[in-house]
Amino acid sequence: MPTLIPMRSTLILLLLVGLTKPAVAQSYPFNSGPILLCATSTFTANVSGIGTLMPQSNMGGGFTLSQLTINITSDHPQTLQITLTSPQGTDLLLSEFNGAGGQNYTNTTFGYSGYPSITTGTAPFNGWYTAQGGGFDVFDWENGDGSWTITVTDTACANGGVGPGGTWTPGWFDGAASGGFAFTFTSPPTQCWGFIPSDVAYICSGAAVDLQGYYMNWMPGYNYNFSGPNWTPVPDPTAVTIPGQYWIDAMDPWDGCMYSATYDVVVSNPSSLGPDQVVDQCESDGPVDLAALFTMSGGTPMWSLASTPIANATAMAATDPGVYQLIEENTGGCNDTALVTLNISAGPVLGPDQLVITCPGAGIDLTALYNTTGFSASWTFGGIPFLIPEAATDAGVYSLTVISAAGCTDMADVTLDVQGPSSLGADQAMDLC
Repeated sequence: MPTLIPMRSTLILLLLVGLTKPAVAQSYPFNSGPILLCATSTFTANVSGIGTLMPQSNMGGGFTLSQLTINITSDHPQTLQITLTSPQGTDLLLSEFNGAGGQNYTNTTFGYSGYPSITTGTAPFNGWYTAQGGGFDVFDWENGDGSWTITVTDTACANGGVGPGGTWTPGWFDGAASGGFAFTFTSPPTQCWGFIPSDVAYICSGAAVDLQGYYMNWMPGYNYNFSGPNWTPVPDPTAVTIPGQYWIDAMDPWDGCMYSATYDVVVSNPSSLGPDQVVDQCESDGPVDLAALFTMSGGTPMWSLASTPIANATAMAATDPGVYQLIEENTGGCNDTALVTLNISAGPVLGPDQLVITCPGAGIDLTALYNTTGFSASWTFGGIPFLIPEAATDAGVYSLTVISAAGCTDMADVTLDVQGPSSLGADQAMDLC
């Protein structure tokens, strides 16, 4: 179930009164131009109709400098110093000597406050940051009307203008109002009744979550910004594979309200049931616990016999021969499959134990008492192998064990009772023995 949405710390005061980030009112483009090596380049935007700049938490109306987006093409951003100067001369360091090993500032957006410092990012710095010199509150209560200046100083001369691979290329500052650099003010706060849900997704290793699709389905009219763990920009919000907590900022372009939510991505590794197995079971040995053949990792087991689902209890006391299938599925939908072929053998049946009464010296052929054809048979007498069961003469218990080709066994005992001759008297024709 979606949970109550946590908002960023800079929005707490607005959230308490049902308000959030003010509505966008004006955008002012800066002029574009080259950023020369070993030189200072300036770019300006003329602003009018704004008046006194208010703090972002101000509830009494007025305009707030809420965000600033830059696009700079450069193959050596680590030599650049970038500063924003207000009409009244207040300077704010946006970024200085950042981005070594990378290129460009691409749709780099500086927020009023509350975002990670630009110093924590890596070129091309796409995403939301706080200026290196601090928040935009340094401009609060100043008159926003007049000429604002972006100053870009390329300190490449410190290295003779030569980069690791040869001569560096002069950069370019794109100040276009559409899709490029824009200086944005915001109007007084308005009541905001919408929201975006926080959620969690469980995925298998190697799978991906479409964060953008999830929130576009929720509210397609919002403008979304996605930040990954440690507030890093999400390179492709349509295919997120790295586990962790993601921040989603959404702006309603109709009333300017902003909403935030978190989305947790949990990656689950599939269970490993191991290879398929074959079990040969004698019918006389009883049922087989098929589940005991596998090591499961806490997922949900699903059994079937001949493609027909069966209960787990049935698989744990299997008596019917056939091919059983086990699928274990965890919370991320990851699964593994294994098969068990269960062969049930009826095994030999010797019949009941027997009692044989004989006279002294009369040998008995024990092998004639039971049918052992097709089985491996062995006799013991007094616990010792008896090798001549065809001529048993001593009284006692003889034990027969037979084993089938499938390994099934049966046993029977023969008790041999040797009785002495009887005496019937003088007129008796013969004795019993």
